Amino acid sequence: DYAKNTLLFRKVRVSQGKTSVEADEATATGLNFENSRWVFRHNVKIHVEGGSLTSDDAAVTFADNQIARALITGSPAEFEQKLENSEDIAHGSAGSIEYDFTSSTIRMLQDAYLTDGHNDIRGQTLVYSIREQRVLANASDQGDERVRITINPRSVERKPTTTDRP
Repeated sequence: DYAKNTLLFRKVRVSQGKTSVEADEATATGLNFENSRWVFRHNVKIHVEGGSLTSDDAAVTFADNQIARALITGSPAEFEQKLENSEDIAHGSAGSIEYDFTSSTIRMLQDAYLTDGHNDIRGQTLVYSIREQRVLANASDQGDERVRITINPRSVERKPTTTDRP
């Protein structure tokens, strides 16, 4: 629709370097990536270096010919990243996730949950740095709720001692 400067795509994939966004449907405010907003719907997958986000819907903002921000919403919106120097995967979910591509951080809002495969963190709002693989949970972001952390002990392989008998 040239009069409204709106485009509709089906089975769309937009990529930039190692980052891509794909969905069953997308509407955009023009093909100009200098300053545009795209709304992706149904089976949204955002692939970033080392991780991915999935959701029902996402609003992606392009600025200066780059993906700048994404707000993903779903039931729930989810995030995964393989942790460096480990086989573990960080997994998070929330009612919505704000992804800032410039700072490489995600802000999980509304019943946020994050796990590294061993330990779990829950709160109303959690901020996770993809680059530093670190979580931040500010008390002021939690409202009346508390941040809840569950620390699960890792199993340690015990070496036999001389007092052990077969």
